[in-house]
Order: sequence, then structure tokens, then C-alpha cells
Amino acid sequence: MRKRYLLLVLAVVFGLALLAVERYTTELVTAETQVVSFEPDYYGKQLQHRHYDVNGQLQQTLQADGSSHIPAFSETRLENPVIITQTAPQQAWRVSAESGRIQDANSLVELRNQVEIRSLAETGQTNDDLSIETSQLLYEPELATASTTKQVTIRNGNSITHATGMTLDIKRQHLDLQEHVSTRYVQ
Repeated sequence: MRKRYLLLVLAVVFGLALLAVERYTTELVTAETQVVSFEPDYYGKQLQHRHYDVNGQLQQTLQADGSSHIPAFSETRLENPVIITQTAPQQAWRVSAESGRIQDANSLVELRNQVEIRSLAETGQTNDDLSIETSQLLYEPELATASTTKQVTIRNGNSITHATGMTLDIKRQHLDLQEHVSTRYVQ
């Protein structure tokens, strides 16, 4: 009878020891996995993404020298991104910057540092007729709209316009300047 009790007590002690070891190792693994990595989980070079409409016509092209996805921030960072939007067979726009990022939750492209919007000629070459420069821009690919609350400089032929904040609807060819607008025409 004593052997049964001794065996039962040993089984309980062994079970408690296993539970203690499991709890200790679970705490170690959980603490290690909670460390957030700010390193990219993938890289890309010479990125080129094309978007077509339902009729198979090219609508937009996103190009970048490099890209990296940072899971800690749920975003993709772009190096020298360029977005080319076709609004009509004869009209295209080129949006470029030094850097950009796209959040995983949506398709908004935030462009930073030396952001430039330029109208393109029929040949796809840059057209000196119209250029818009700013330091930061939010571009919505689905709507083909660009907006900023920062200082904007617009050059068009012999005129220069400065403003704070703007919204450009590329499809409708509509530019809305928000405040502190001043234009200078030079011959």
C-alpha cells in the first residue's frame, strides 16, 4: 500500500515539475517573439508595377530604384519612386520624389523630398509647360489625385505661382490651390 502512495506522490511531483518547466520556457519564448524587428523582411530592386483598366489600357505605372517592406511599421518604403498616370491617349503625368512609402492597410503613396509633378508630352517625354514642386505629397492611385498641405511652387511657361496646400485631380485636369496664393508673370 505504501508503494502505491509513494508512486502517486512521485507522479504528482513529476507533473508539477513538468508544469514549472513549461511555464518557464513559454515565458522565454513569448519574451523573445515580442521583440519587434525594424529590419525589412524583403527587398526589391528596379521595381516596376503597371495598372490597367478593365479594357486593358495602361492607366498607371509605378517605378522605383528600390523597395523594402518593414513589417514593424506595416509599410513598404520606396527609393526614387516615379508614378506615370495616363489620363488620355495624349495626356500623361509624371510624379516623382526622392523617397516614398505605401502603407499595407491601403494603397496611398506618400512621397517625400523634392516631389515633382510634370505634364508629359505625347511622346512620353517631359514637357516644360507645367511643373509642380513640393516637399511632401499624398497620392491616391485609384482616384488619380495628389494633395499636400505644404508649400507648392507651380511653373507654367513664363509664370510662377506659390501657394500653401493643393489638390490635383489628374483625371479631370483640375488643380485647387488652398491658401496664400501668389502668381508672378515674367516676360
